[in-house]
Amino acid sequence: MTDEINNPGIKRLLAEIPLLNRRIQHYQPGMPITILAFGTSTVPPSLAEKIRTAGYRLKEVESISHLLHHEGNNTCALIVNLDSLNSKQQQRVLQLAQQNLHLPVLAISTASGLEERIIAIRMGAQAFITTPVNDDQVLAEINALTERYECDPYQVLIVDDQPSVAEFLSSALQEAGFHTHVITKPMTELMPYLQNHIPDLILLDLYMPGINGQELAGVIRQQDNLISVPIVFLSNEISPKVQVQAMCTGADVFLSKPVQPVDLLFG
Repeated sequence: MTDEINNPGIKRLLAEIPLLNRRIQHYQPGMPITILAFGTSTVPPSLAEKIRTAGYRLKEVESISHLLHHEGNNTCALIVNLDSLNSKQQQRVLQLAQQNLHLPVLAISTASGLEERIIAIRMGAQAFITTPVNDDQVLAEINALTERYECDPYQVLIVDDQPSVAEFLSSALQEAGFHTHVITKPMTELMPYLQNHIPDLILLDLYMPGINGQELAGVIRQQDNLISVPIVFLSNEISPKVQVQAMCTGADVFLSKPVQPVDLLFG
């Protein structure tokens, strides 16, 4: 076993972990966000009205070529009724998802068995809605997908009791285009911050006075909206056993201090 767990770098880590609310790749400020519906009967009139009232533009598409044409232009999601897709359309949507050329899907179906749900997942579904359609549920899923856009800088939370270390990491990340927030007193500062913010990544010192990083990681993972947020442990700990134990508490990467900017970003 090596002295240090392999570090992929946070840029690659963020690229590999799906961030569902960062899928608008060509966001144009001031323009309405578009929701695509595959087929004219996919979205019931009541839901269509709610979507438009919420400020979104709803666009119905009749073919895969039309779907690809409209994937840009502030488009954030595709609503698909699995019942109305023929086998050819279904295969084409699956192919697009496998090629990572597809939008997050909100799947609608009269059936709710495992087979239908697996098909939806393979299409890139972020939600599975059974009929009769709950309009509020669909709108909530759309809102979740549009909280932030890919053009926004990634938000990184740095938790380290040593201000000089935290500021060094913060400066390196800001120079690389990230937005950062530094917490040096986690016992009093962490929970108020997390109640109002969802970072894209958390850098967490393993050893701090009064509490350690493993304990904090456990607390963070108890929050439903933070379960999938990547956590990177920072420490001068060189014991592989301790590193593995730390990873088992919910971290995704372990970085040994002192951390150089190139190692932090690229591994």
